Amino acid sequence: MAANVDRWRRFVDFAAEWRRPIKADDGVPIDQLDRAEERLNLRLPEALRELYLMAGRRRDLFKTMNRLLAPREIGLVEDPPGTDENGLIFYTEEDGAVQWGIRMADIHLADPPVCLDNSEPVIDHLAEQVWLKQNETLSEFVYQMMVVEAAWRGKRDSAHAWVQPDDLDAVTRRFDPMLLPAWHWPSEESRLWSASGVFMLSGRDLQSDDLVEVVIGGRTLRELRAAMDVLPVKWD
Repeated sequence: MAANVDRWRRFVDFAAEWRRPIKADDGVPIDQLDRAEERLNLRLPEALRELYLMAGRRRDLFKTMNRLLAPREIGLVEDPPGTDENGLIFYTEEDGAVQWGIRMADIHLADPPVCLDNSEPVIDHLAEQVWLKQNETLSEFVYQMMVVEAAWRGKRDSAHAWVQPDDLDAVTRRFDPMLLPAWHWPSEESRLWSASGVFMLSGRDLQSDDLVEVVIGGRTLRELRAAMDVLPVKWD
């Protein structure tokens, strides 16, 4: 299966600029997907198959802060069982506390929405919702996950700070807002910003409603330090 070029353009460009270019042998063998589908008794969405076949072996992309599950690890959430609230889990936080998947109601779509699994509430005030939509498409979710992790860890390192909500504008005005949805993770209302060689993540500190957490990661240490020097915050 040839990957949809337009669908994966941002992801492929990110890999080339921040890690290394995608190569022909970066994907998993197709028989691993066939076995996963037989075990799960379903057809994986087209975009998810493309991702595994294109780059499923890239540990530098998918086994850093969080990880893309191996085909043999893809599993189902069946709570409550036998309803459209069931889902397919394919991505997880490094410690397993948070996981992302596709609702069974959307599994037939080529590039389906991706949701945070809230069946065992991760976001307490939204406990009545089993799935919290993060992205309208799986391909967008994968790209956004790459950017979030680049902000948290960068290619070299990252820097953290906490600011008052009223001071956030003075920080973010030096960056361009990215046209990506706000996430419920790693903090509430997590938003992304970019500048040359740098990504920034801002979100409400879950430990204190009075502060906003700001994290930046650089493609190189030089680019990271240049951004730190011009931002009006005290870095942790």
